[in-house]
Amino acid sequence: MKTKQHLSTLLAATLLSGSVAVAQTADQYTTAMTGLVQKMDTTQSVAGNLQTANAFSRVANAEKDKWLPYYYGALCTVTAAFSEPGIDKIDPLCEQATQLLDEADRISPNNSEVYCVKSMILLAGIKVNMMQRGMEYIMKAHSNLEKAIPTIRVLIS
Repeated sequence: MKTKQHLSTLLAATLLSGSVAVAQTADQYTTAMTGLVQKMDTTQSVAGNLQTANAFSRVANAEKDKWLPYYYGALCTVTAAFSEPGIDKIDPLCEQATQLLDEADRISPNNSEVYCVKSMILLAGIKVNMMQRGMEYIMKAHSNLEKAIPTIRVLIS
């Protein structure tokens, strides 16, 4: 009889400690994301945006099932690409943002926010060679924004 009580107590303690660990992880995630979003809102330099993007990537590596860290990492990276004065650095930044966004899209498919950042990546890439990329990238960006509209309409309704 005592063995059953001990097993019940052990099982209850295990379940309780597991749920506390999950709550701590969720709380750490929320705290980290809140702080990074606040930092993202105040950062204006290329280096600051890239630092914030790297921090979001670290959160994404810890929370592989969450799309938001990948999304915000891509958003910070493409924001850095828009501000980057060195033309030769824009394409690598756009590629990095695309890789992060592909992960966000894998986790949360058909997401209007992801489509919007895909458009931003294309528009940032135009800066490298406007004459060669301009029309093509603008059309692709427009297509991504068109994909986002039905999702946005559903959210508004």
